Amino acid sequence: MAEVDELRTTLDELLEGSKLALEGVGEEQISKLLEMIFKSRHIFVVGAGRSGLIVKSFAIKLARLGFDINVVGETVLAHPERGDLLIAVSDSGETAFTVKAASIAKRLGTSIVALTSRPESTLGKEADVVITLSGWKEPSLGEGRAEEMSDNALSPASTLFEVSAMIFLNSIAMCLQKVKGRKIGG
Repeated sequence: MAEVDELRTTLDELLEGSKLALEGVGEEQISKLLEMIFKSRHIFVVGAGRSGLIVKSFAIKLARLGFDINVVGETVLAHPERGDLLIAVSDSGETAFTVKAASIAKRLGTSIVALTSRPESTLGKEADVVITLSGWKEPSLGEGRAEEMSDNALSPASTLFEVSAMIFLNSIAMCLQKVKGRKIGG
């Protein structure tokens, strides 16, 4: 059946693309992120649209691990300040809500980690640590066409960013669970 073959091809492309995107994340970036999470008094996460759904899922996991975490834009009593951490997720790094939250947090002395496919973006420039999730390239497309496709909501590039961000943040949560378990259990 052609649909099943298409689905299998799509799954293979997403898995391979995510693997490439995640292989590009350096150990130094991961170490800094983990260190910042453990040193932060409060953690804030922000994202809009599908990135917002991804950060909410991450926030729930961290809350279950005992971290003091807030989702920017939800009903939040705390506000970021020096000693806190904002994790901002945006494929383009130009999403107005996410960039504005990062800009305000930066003015308040909050450390910022950005997950984006475009480290040179406004969000990337605001961040103390940039975790770049990219790697999808369609060989038949020129540079301009690949950029154009990444702005399409269902394009392989934007879908790849979402899948990679979800895998990365879930991996961070699982790592934190293991590390916290060792710290709690001895």
